[in-house]
Amino acid sequence: MTTNVEIVTANATQAQRFTTADIFAAMEIRGYNFSGKVAGAPLRAELHNMPKFTNLYGPMWGGLNDAGEPVIRYEDPTSYDVLSR
Repeated sequence: MTTNVEIVTANATQAQRFTTADIFAAMEIRGYNFSGKVAGAPLRAELHNMPKFTNLYGPMWGGLNDAGEPVIRYEDPTSYDVLSR
C-alpha cells in the first residue's frame, strides 16, 4: 500500500509532498523518527493507525491529491502555530 504524505515546515513556507510504499523509511531519511501510532479520539478513517513522528504534529488530513487519493499531512510545531491562528 502506498501513502501520500505532505510535510509542512519553515513557518508554513515549505511543503514537501511525496508518495511512498514505506512511510517509516521515508520519514527516517528525512530525520523524523517513529514515535507511535495515532489512536483515541474520533478520526477520519484515513488517519486510523497512521504513524506519528518526532518533531512533527500529525497525522492530520491533508485533503486529496490530483489523483483523488488521500494525503496524510504532518507539520512542524512553528508551521502548526502559524496555520492554527
